[in-house]
Amino acid sequence: MNNDITIKNSTELLDELWNTIKSSGLYAYSKNDIYDYLIYLINKYDENHFFDKNSNAKNSRLLKISQTRIKTAKTNILVKFMGQETDYDEIFVNFLNNCKDNLVKFTEIIEKGKIKFVLENPAIRIVLESKLKKSASNTLDYHLNKEIVEIEINDFLNMLLKELEELEAKKKIKKLSEKEQELFEKLSRVKETLTEKENKMNKKANIDTTIKITNAISSFLGFVTNLGEKLNFL
Repeated sequence: MNNDITIKNSTELLDELWNTIKSSGLYAYSKNDIYDYLIYLINKYDENHFFDKNSNAKNSRLLKISQTRIKTAKTNILVKFMGQETDYDEIFVNFLNNCKDNLVKFTEIIEKGKIKFVLENPAIRIVLESKLKKSASNTLDYHLNKEIVEIEINDFLNMLLKELEELEAKKKIKKLSEKEQELFEKLSRVKETLTEKENKMNKKANIDTTIKITNAISSFLGFVTNLGEKLNFL
């Protein structure tokens, strides 16, 4: 297991730490909050964002704490140290990129019109809940195992298109960040594929909405979908 991290901007990391000490009174934090803040800060400036990319099991071995404590830390970090909307967007972008890179495991349930995700990170679940409520006035469907969630395919697509709409508006005002631009391009392909598919299928008497939506999502995630089978990334 590679335990190395690579800090891109160590000076910025130290500046942020020093500003937190001065403004927030870091010395008054609880032991767990100090620990979680340091993990948050190192993860933020690590080129690979190890705490986000690693599984809970790998982080548990790396940091010598239980997987339960890892999950608690991720929630605590989101609530206490990532209060800005841009922080939520960062988690959302990373989630979508992880889907594309096959770092998030999921399957499609055509007959139920849903996508089932396995999400170890509770922070991702919180962010997705927020995005879904905003774009579709809906929430995730949970299993007994809270790491397994389902999203209506329609809601998932609406969430992506809502995100594109917000990025389009933002792009008119200022230049998008590198990650925002990457997401903008991916989501634009979703919209293009959806429009193209809809134009073709509108010529038919019966439009299979599920196929239309699935193809649009496929253009973003890059998977080839088969009924009842695991999604395969290209």
